[in-house]
Amino acid sequence: MHERRYSFRMTRIPALAAEALENLLGAALGVAKGDDVAVLVEPADAHHYDPRVAPWLIAAIDARGAKARIVETAPDADPDDMPENVSQALARADHAIFLSRLGDRIRFKKLAGKASRTMCYLLDAADLETPFARVPYGFQQDAHRAFLNAIAGARKATLVCPAGSALQFDFADGLDVSRFANFTVLNFPVMIFPALSARAASGTLALTHALTSTYTHPYPDDVQPLDGTVELSIANGAIAKFGGDQAERIERHFARVGAHFGVDPLTVDSWHAGINPGTTFRGKALDDIHRWASVAFGSPRYAHFHMCGRGPGEICGQVFDPTIAFDGHEFWRDGEFVFLAAPEMAPLYERYGVDPAIFKGRADIGVPGLRPAV
Repeated sequence: MHERRYSFRMTRIPALAAEALENLLGAALGVAKGDDVAVLVEPADAHHYDPRVAPWLIAAIDARGAKARIVETAPDADPDDMPENVSQALARADHAIFLSRLGDRIRFKKLAGKASRTMCYLLDAADLETPFARVPYGFQQDAHRAFLNAIAGARKATLVCPAGSALQFDFADGLDVSRFANFTVLNFPVMIFPALSARAASGTLALTHALTSTYTHPYPDDVQPLDGTVELSIANGAIAKFGGDQAERIERHFARVGAHFGVDPLTVDSWHAGINPGTTFRGKALDDIHRWASVAFGSPRYAHFHMCGRGPGEICGQVFDPTIAFDGHEFWRDGEFVFLAAPEMAPLYERYGVDPAIFKGRADIGVPGLRPAV
């Protein structure tokens, strides 16, 4: 067991960060006195998480009278071959909090063990002092639930974006939100809604910025920067044609990844968009795209598609500043999750004491947009 026990009783947590950690440990997880909490971290030389986040979290766990345990694991471990120390931690602990990309890799896996599992997207210490971490978790959950209720039964969705995407999704029997496949790992903060099927999607999918993996399985050369736009012609959930100046290179990439995993490279499996307007990324996305991709997906400015195989596939394609409608009603407009301003949301703001003004405008996620970030 590569496991060490820490006690950071002397660690001083800034007041706003303490509020965020109470939101995580109390409101989201209900950590009680005497609970065993495994904090899964990446090796110190990984630099994915701010080194202050883990000590603050440990100190907050200790302050609640719970037992904190650090478990170190490689972030690129294959979820189909779970490291033994992680399996043991999940079996022994009451709660497992991932300050590690491994938490994302296991988001579709049903693993043994009694521990609750939470993927923490607070990469920087500064995140803990922002509304991104401090908006009451109950509000986030209820807003997510209200959105799902609002799209329940929808028979059609459309997505357009400034780069040229123009897609229609048909749901012949109406969306049954009770059957959505949720992650097996809790998100903190709430970041996204469950992926919707793209198997009846048709139109043009215009991808910019870069292709990445879907972060379910590691493979070589998973990032493909895009100099311009790649246009995919989609027919009934499959890529019918690659278009644009880089079409041949990208088509070869899909074929290579498909052959690597033994899957159909032309499949467009599913898609979803971010619902957390507080999502930010400090710096340029392409300077550290894996770090960027691990959090930017929560932004309403960003929708992404799972392609090359099923459940969810192995290649992620990126769309920015989308306008998304269900049965003709807009829920995203130019990268803003306008549903949060819907009249039916007013009781939630009042119940949780949340100021609606904090959701106005769009945060900077390291990618240029239609308008200056605010």
